[in-house]
Amino acid sequence: MLGTRVRAVLVALCSLFLPGLGQALIRRWIRALFFLGLFVTTLAVFVPESAFTADVTLGNFLARTREITEQMSTWGTIALTVVQFGAMMDAYVQALQQPTQKTAEGPTCPRCGREVDPAHGFCQWCTYEFEDPAKE
Repeated sequence: MLGTRVRAVLVALCSLFLPGLGQALIRRWIRALFFLGLFVTTLAVFVPESAFTADVTLGNFLARTREITEQMSTWGTIALTVVQFGAMMDAYVQALQQPTQKTAEGPTCPRCGREVDPAHGFCQWCTYEFEDPAKE
């Protein structure tokens, strides 16, 4: 399984591509709908009406995208960027905070959550030192 941070970066990139997608991947449905709705609303407000035509095909999609971005105001570009960046950062933070599945049957490390041998005095995975109860 991927590390927590690598997974968080991948989820953030998905949410940068389409706001709400990263949140949906980590099953934060309300946040996913919020960011998707915010993105669609921002598009509806700032994209000019002349951009909404039915003759868009895969072949002329990139050309139409360039035309639309040239017609859009600076504030529209800023608003879309803020929505995408906000969705990306939210997905990253939410993926980092999501609890990992606990499959260990013995004691686990308070930092990384993996199963450890308490006789070592530290986690062999992340080198977190355990507090020695005899010293207190």
